[in-house]
Amino acid sequence: MKQTSTRGLGLTVDIQADAPLTAQNREAARCRIELKGNWNPHLLNAMRTQLAEDYLAHERDTAGIYVTAWFDPDLWNDQTSSADYRRAARTLREATERKLAEQAQDLRYLGMQVRSVIIDVPRPKPSSRRRTRIARTRRPREGDR
Repeated sequence: MKQTSTRGLGLTVDIQADAPLTAQNREAARCRIELKGNWNPHLLNAMRTQLAEDYLAHERDTAGIYVTAWFDPDLWNDQTSSADYRRAARTLREATERKLAEQAQDLRYLGMQVRSVIIDVPRPKPSSRRRTRIARTRRPREGDR
């Protein structure tokens, strides 16, 4: 992964998977993977504009995966002032899943094999173990012997 600007925007795919050439395969297998969080303002159009048009078409590739990392907005720390939180809270998972699947299907008509995947990202829960403080041991001094 390569950041191409200070804002994280640019023409560099998030993940590029390449399989090497073999004696049986004359062409390397290649798959581009674009990742978006469910708060991203371009979530519902970047499969086409970014993955398909910028990466796949530009490289004359046909295989891609569009991954949405789904963070439950109810578990966010900042639910009052964050524009990202408000955008994520308005986004319904089922509707998003349906729209992205439809876009992937539409890209098949352009000869592209794009799959949309939504991954639920759980928020870690605090440990139920009681916090204990480890006693510090002091090194013996010369005069302690």
